[in-house]
Amino acid sequence: MKKIFLFVATLTLGLTSCSSDDNSGDNGGSGNSELKVTIDGVQKTFNTVIVNRQVQGGWTELTITATIDNNPAEVIKFNVDEGEVGSDAIWNFDYTKNGEYHWATNFSAVVQTNANKKLKGTFMASVYSTYDEEGQPIMVNLTNGSFDISY
Repeated sequence: MKKIFLFVATLTLGLTSCSSDDNSGDNGGSGNSELKVTIDGVQKTFNTVIVNRQVQGGWTELTITATIDNNPAEVIKFNVDEGEVGSDAIWNFDYTKNGEYHWATNFSAVVQTNANKKLKGTFMASVYSTYDEEGQPIMVNLTNGSFDISY
């Protein structure tokens, strides 16, 4: 009986102490991170934030993917090299709504903090995915954007 109890206790301890690989940098939307932005006049909070940390030669690239309540219907995604700050730090900014990718035509961002697994900054963008009857892009405006991410 003692052997069965010891086996079950050891198995339970082993299963509950396992965690995900820290090398991925995936914060899993733990609630410590959020991205806020006004999209065409509507304030939205992207409260599920995933950070994928990938070492590439002499630098580390962070890919940030943000959704609302882990729902893939609306996604903001961008890249930044770990440690980079300033107005040129973010690159490859994407906005997707209902599976439709939007291209950024006017994008501005400032990364204020990018160290010790903390990323903080502001952004704005004008994006489009389709054209009107006259061939002009139909714009979606993202304003007052901010992110405060721990990973």
